Amino acid sequence: VFGYTAERRRERQDIADYEAVLERHLPAAQDAEYAVLRELLALPLQLRGFGHVKDRNRARLALRRAALEGRLAGDRADSAPFVDAAA
Repeated sequence: VFGYTAERRRERQDIADYEAVLERHLPAAQDAEYAVLRELLALPLQLRGFGHVKDRNRARLALRRAALEGRLAGDRADSAPFVDAAA
């Protein structure tokens, strides 16, 4: 019964999103910047909390993921280092 809640569905979607990132970026890994790819693949480790706390972290990490994916695609607009606001 609890697997049908919106929160559990979002958690399953988080897994699917991570798998999609792997499929998008691992085939081109030899051409990618390894430090950027490593940071991108480690982002789910920072997704913590429950309810609104996890939703806030998910939104923050989605912005960082988009910036890192842009860097992997060749966009150097986001060259600022990642600052973990939770720390």
